[in-house]
Parts: sequence; structure tokens; C-alpha cells
Amino acid sequence: RNSSKEKELSAAASTFERRLENMTWRLLGMNKLGDESLETKATSMLLEEGIAAKMLRDDTPLARKMAASSSVESSGNLSDKVSEAGEPAPPRLDFLQHKEAPLRKRGPTFQSAPSNLTNERRSLPESKSERFSGGGVDMSALDLPISDDRLLAVSEAGTEMLPRRVVTHFGVDLPHLSDEAMGVNAAHVPPPLGSPVDHPVASTIERHGKNTTLAELSDMGTGDYRKPSFIVRYNSDGSTISPLTYQSHRIVAGKVSLPSPMPQVRPTPAAPSKSEPASIEPAATTLIITMVDRHTGLKVECHFTAMHNLEVIVRRLVVANSTASPAQKVSLLRAMSATVDFDVPLTQYWITHLCGSWARERHVVHEELRQGIKTFGSMRGTSSHQHAPFFAISEGHSPPEEESGNVFGFSLVYSGSFQAEAEIMDVGRLRVNLGVQSDGFSWNLQPGAEFVSPECVCVFSSEGLGGMSRNLHALVREHLIPPQWRHEPMPVLVNTWEAEYFGVSHDSVVAMARAARHCGVEMLVLDDGWFGERHDATSSLGDWNPNATKFPFGIRGLARDVQAEGMLFGLWIEPEMVSTNSKLYEEHPNWCLHLPGRAKAEGRNQLVLDLTRAEVRDLVFESIAATLRNSAVSYVKWDMNRHLTEAFSVVLPPDQQGEVIYRYTMGVYALHERFVTEFPHIRFEACSGGGGRFDLGILYFCPQVWCSDNTDALMRMKIQHGSSYIFPALTVGAHYSAVPNHITQGMTRKRTRTLVAMCGTFGYELDLRKVPPSDVAVIHSQIAAHKLVSPIVRDGQLYRLWDPFRVSFCAWCYVLKDRAGRATAAAAFAFNMSSTFWSNLVPRLCLRGLDPEALYTVTEPLPNNRTQKMGTLEVVRTPQPVYQLGAEKVKMYGASLMHMGIPVRFLTQDDSLLFVLNRCPDTPAVRE
Repeated sequence: RNSSKEKELSAAASTFERRLENMTWRLLGMNKLGDESLETKATSMLLEEGIAAKMLRDDTPLARKMAASSSVESSGNLSDKVSEAGEPAPPRLDFLQHKEAPLRKRGPTFQSAPSNLTNERRSLPESKSERFSGGGVDMSALDLPISDDRLLAVSEAGTEMLPRRVVTHFGVDLPHLSDEAMGVNAAHVPPPLGSPVDHPVASTIERHGKNTTLAELSDMGTGDYRKPSFIVRYNSDGSTISPLTYQSHRIVAGKVSLPSPMPQVRPTPAAPSKSEPASIEPAATTLIITMVDRHTGLKVECHFTAMHNLEVIVRRLVVANSTASPAQKVSLLRAMSATVDFDVPLTQYWITHLCGSWARERHVVHEELRQGIKTFGSMRGTSSHQHAPFFAISEGHSPPEEESGNVFGFSLVYSGSFQAEAEIMDVGRLRVNLGVQSDGFSWNLQPGAEFVSPECVCVFSSEGLGGMSRNLHALVREHLIPPQWRHEPMPVLVNTWEAEYFGVSHDSVVAMARAARHCGVEMLVLDDGWFGERHDATSSLGDWNPNATKFPFGIRGLARDVQAEGMLFGLWIEPEMVSTNSKLYEEHPNWCLHLPGRAKAEGRNQLVLDLTRAEVRDLVFESIAATLRNSAVSYVKWDMNRHLTEAFSVVLPPDQQGEVIYRYTMGVYALHERFVTEFPHIRFEACSGGGGRFDLGILYFCPQVWCSDNTDALMRMKIQHGSSYIFPALTVGAHYSAVPNHITQGMTRKRTRTLVAMCGTFGYELDLRKVPPSDVAVIHSQIAAHKLVSPIVRDGQLYRLWDPFRVSFCAWCYVLKDRAGRATAAAAFAFNMSSTFWSNLVPRLCLRGLDPEALYTVTEPLPNNRTQKMGTLEVVRTPQPVYQLGAEKVKMYGASLMHMGIPVRFLTQDDSLLFVLNRCPDTPAVRE
């Protein structure tokens, strides 16, 4: 293998490939790829270099031209000799024939194991033995070694039952075809994860340069100049160079659990209904690839979990300090949960993301990506109001469509500071990264220690943004939220905050409960102001004992009396904070995050407790758990009203201060885990100044999140529309509130406020003691309508019909389907946000997701109570219900509802409509 002749042959092959690719890139840049005269010239240039025709595949035009033109006799098969020498054989050159860019990956990459390795994983279903995918979505650019000796070495090293073939592609479903039918040469594949097995760096750069490879894992400083997947610094010499090569891989049924208390996608789905048991069989399969730095011994595991019934792949990294000779401490400076490279687009790449601020969360933004880096994230210690840990990538001349086109979505299962990047390089390729915020982050890896990154959910949709959201919604419902709440509807609640703020007392709360029950409300939630000396926002956070003056019978007595009124009882807490005017702070001033000797920045008159410390978590848990243990509490609202500053822990050494924000997030998760473990009967709702910590990480512990402190219905439409890109309606906290709205002073009609709240968990934020008798019946009708549509909204597939970020209307349609996939019921909501058409005429409301041949009964559970006078056109109230379709019930076929639509007429600038559809039981198979 080390003979001079073999080295000469290897060098010739590498030079040939490099020259050929450079030439092809030049032709591509001049838009001359495939030009006959230039191909002829290219052929002559290669012949002048003495390249033998036998180096080319016989079925390519260039090979035929060279074979016909060459007078040079080829002595033997140079390709075979190169392969025998241990070097990669020359690549296929048929990209010249198809006029594609070099290295462009159009289809899957197949790797066939040697014939003597025929065992299949017995734990995998037959359909998975040929294809490793999640519901048809496979992973791209993740190529495994295929030579017999390498696979045998892996097998002998302990990797059992390798699949005969692995298809690794993230995108459109691939057909089950043979290697030959797919036109893939199984004897030559690109190097795994961007690096060949035996030659970590030099050979790859020699072949085509790491900066143009399509990689799933990227290091820094060895030729890939894009943002890397990870960065480590070796303490022995301060270097950050750490190229990785393939070491082994394994496939497991289900997935390897993350260490407690990290949130994660659950491999087994929730029970299909309340009356049926949950499956114990995992609905996922995981590929784990171990990469190693052969110089230092550092290892990185890449986890790819394919969900069987969803177009979803879940990714994460595990960085292990397995350094040897000598073992040394390693600092991890960057860890992206997912890196995905996209090839050159035919048009342009677009990124869709969600941004905003307090009371204006998750507004939709579409941006065209240009050369350079688009980056956003959070450095606030939470996922934040400003940016959601989510984005979607699409290709086209314009922003992505709602129900057509390919969309790739990414969302992080993490609630702390995060970082998202989309980088267009000079040749047009795109790299995206999503993971923990690297600014200010470092993690000390002692010898033998490892860092596990949060999970990143990767979703593919060939049905536009709508298909992406429906996949995410199914994942959240079935594989993320606590399974005991999957089929438990949220009781209709009223919260004391907007009614009394801090002025609550035992008698006032019981009176509110009595009035709420009279209106048909099911739960009363006691918000802020019940503990310590909490009369305003300046004191008592951390002192979780009931105020004896306000609540002489304690929370236990209050909960008892509220229950006596026929109501459930809920409680508000903010366990992560401490007021400087509190007994807790007086006793433990060093228990907050702060840097000794420097000022402490207060937010809302409070500081952040150092939850990296177990003793702090213990005291917080026990002080709140004592109240929950002896009180009949059914619901807890967990708030967090400021972000992190002075993120310094006095108990950590200097070289671990870069771990504080990440450790704080793990401390929050640890507290949540203790609460939900001891109190599984209590439903926890997350809140952070509204929707400042609404992410997939917190949903692992809390089945719902308060979407925004802004309850103005007209502004909530955009907030809830953007939230629906990621989150299903059953997770979205949404309430009906009094007008004028306490934040915006906006005035919105009752029906619109009701319908917006019905597209979430539904509840009330007002003083029901002050509701006039005439409105009690209205509230009863609102709750009855909510109960009617709640099963559809909770479990239905969402179709966004009108986008409030593109037009002055908003419309959502939830379609409930049975196990056979038939659309059995639907609820369609339509909202007016302004008057842009004369006489208030608007486009017809065309529904989606129905069965075209099915006959549906269409009703309006909350018909209009206003009409327009003839002659004067004055809009007036009417005692008679006004139905949009002219009757209380109308029967229409699905095809008519989807293609002809429902005529819509709004009478006011804040008008709204609700249509409920139920499939007729005797619908014929084919319409006559």
C-alpha cells in the first residue's frame, strides 16, 4: 500500500478530480455547462494531461468523447488500482450529462452492506429495514462507510445487526427502488459527514474542499469556513482544531433518553383516547453515529430520531471528553443541536421566523436570504418574547405558500438562551444551525464527562407552512406534552388578576367564585397578591406563606370554600424570583444571581434566584409544596416576570461561569420535574410576562402556556396566528377579557373576543361580580359554544385560511378526522380586522381539509345579533339571530365548501363568524 507507484496513482486520481471539478464549476458559472464546443475543449485539456479514458465511466458523454479521441493506450484499470491502494475511486461524472452543479445531491445516497452482513435489526418493522426515515422523511448528506473491510471492522467492534441499506435524505418522500434504478453507484459515495474514514482532512480538501460539502456535522478551522456545529478548546495548548472522522454507528428502537431533567420528544405516543391504554411500543427509531478526533480522542455522537408516523426527525449532539495520552480538560464553546446544509436553489431561499416583544409576541416575518449570515436568538436566559426558537426554510421567488411547496421547519426543545443561523455562502449553498446561544457560553468537560445538547425538531412538509404546522402540532400533542393531560379538556376558568390585581382577599375571592359559578365558569384562579406582604409589586416574592390578614383561613380554607361553591381552585406562583424586600432575601442575600462588588439590576422590583444551586431549589420547592400538599389545588400558573442579568453564581469556580445560564435553565426544569412528579393531578400552565417562554421545552412539563399578556382580541389574532406555526390550540392560553382592554384600551365586540379565546384554552379575565344580569345568559351561550367546538379545536388539524400578516382578515379552520382519515367535523373562524371593501363585502371563505364527496351540516352556534337597516344602512342590534347562510342549518358538500366557499359579510370593523360542520352519517360514497 505504501509503494511509490500506488502513491503516484492516488495523486493522479486526486489531481484529475480537482481539475475536472474546477473546470465544471467554471462552466457552470458561465452558464455554459453542456455547451458542445466547451466540452470538446475540456476533453482536449484533460487528454493533454494524459488522463486515461478508463478513469471515466463508460456511459458518460465525456468518457465516450475521450475514448474516441485518445490515442493513448491505457495499461490496466487505473480506477481499480486506485481503489486497491485504499484511496477513494473517482466520482461519477454524469453530472455533466444532466447539466447539474458538481456535488449537487438530487436524490438519496444508498450504501449496500457486503453480502456476508445480511442480518437485519429484528426490532425494526419490515418497512424500516430498507429505509431509515420518519414517515417518509429521510436524512440527507449523512453517508456511512460501505467498503467490506470497514463494515466488518465496525461489526467486529461491537456494532450489531447493521441494516442492509440506509437511505439518508431529509426531504420529499423517496420511492423504494433498487440502487440501479435510482442511478446511484453503491461502490462510491461521498465521505461520511464531510470527512473520509481514513484521511480526516487532507483528502477531503484535495477532492473538493470542505467549504462546499453538504455536511450534517461541521468542525472549525480545517477548511469549512461556515459557522460550525461545535467548537472546543483544548486546555493543554489552547487550540480549537478538532476534525472528526467516523468511528461507528448503531440503530436503536425508540431513542436514548436524555439525562434528567432535560425535556425531550417522547418516543411512545400518548393514549389514543381517555378510554384506551397508551402503547408501550416506541413510534421512533434512532440512528446514532459516533465521530472521533483521532488525534485527541474527543468523541461526538450525532443522534437522528425518525418518528414513524410523522414527517419529523429529532436531532441532538453528545460531546464526550474521551481524550487520552494525556487526558485533558476541554472547554466546549459552541454546541448546535442541528446543522443542515441545503444545496444551491433554483430560485432563492427564504427564512420564516417569529419575532416581537412583550404583548406582541410571535409575529410572522418572511425574509429572502442573501449571501451572508442571518442570525437571531435570545441572550435573556429564556426563549423570550423577542424571538421564538424556531424558523422555516423554503425556496422560491416569493415567501412560502400556506398549503403548497416544500418547507423545512426547525424548533428547539429548550427554554433558555438560544441561537439560530442561516448562512448563504458564495456558491449559493445554505447552512442552518439551531442550538444553545454560544455568546457567553462555555462548558467545562473534565476527562470522562459529556455534554448533551437540547433536541432540535426537524420537520419537512411538501404542503407548505400549513403542512409543517400540522406535523408540529401532532408531535406536540402526541409526543411532548405530559400524556395525562392529552385528553383532559381545560376547565373554563376566571382569573382574579384583571378583576382585583393585588387587592384580593378571602371574602372577595369566594364572592367571585359564587358569581363565576352562576355564569357557568368551572374554575377560579387566585393570581398575584396572596402571600407575604404582597400589596404591590415591590415585596414578598420568595415568602410563599399566605397573608394572614387577607386569608385568615389560609389557602386551604380558601380552596375549601371555593369548592363549596361548586368550583375548582387554581393558584399563581413565581418561584424563580425574589424581592429585595422579603424575608428570603434578608436571610439569604447571596441566593440570587449577582456578581459580588457590582450593582444588582432589578426588574419589576425583583431579582432572579440562583437555581443552579440545589439548596435554593430545595427551599423554593418545599415552601410552595407545603401549600399544595394541604390544599385542594387543581391548577397552578407558573409565572416568570423578568429576564436574567448578572448571570454569575457565587458557588461556581471562575472557569464554570460560562455555564450559569444553561445550568439555570436546567434548574428550572429540575423544579418543574419535582412539582409534576409529586403533584401529577395538578395542571401547570407556564407564563413569562405572557408568552416570553413559550417553547417546546417548557411544554414537556406544562401542557399549556399563557400566550400573551395582551388579551385585546384584535391584537391577539396576530399573536395566536404566529403561535400556530409551532403550537396546537390546546397549548395556547387564551381568555375573554373586559373592555376597554386594560393594556390597549381597545374596544372589541363580545362575539369576537369570545371566538378568539375559543381558538385556545378559553377562560375569562374580568370581574364577573359586575356582569349585568342580561349578560349572564350571553356568557352561558359563549361557554356552550366553546364546549361544542372544543373537541374540534383541541384535536383538529389546523388550516390557516386568511393570513392577518398579508391581508386585513384572519381565518382559521380546524378539521377533526377519524382514524380512517375521514373529515368528520370542522370549526371555521373568520375575523375582520378593518374595513377595506365598500359595503363590507369580503372574499368567500373557502375551507380546506374536508372530504369533497361528503355532505356536511353547517351551523352557527353564535349567530350575529346585528343587522343593517334597509334605506339608511344603519347597523343596529336585533333580538332575532342573523345567520350568515340565511338559516340555522344548511347542508353543503365538502367540494362546495372548499372550492365555492361560504359567502361572508362583516357588519363592523371587529366582526367575526363561526361555522361548525358535522358530517352527515348517510353521505353517499359518490355524489349523484
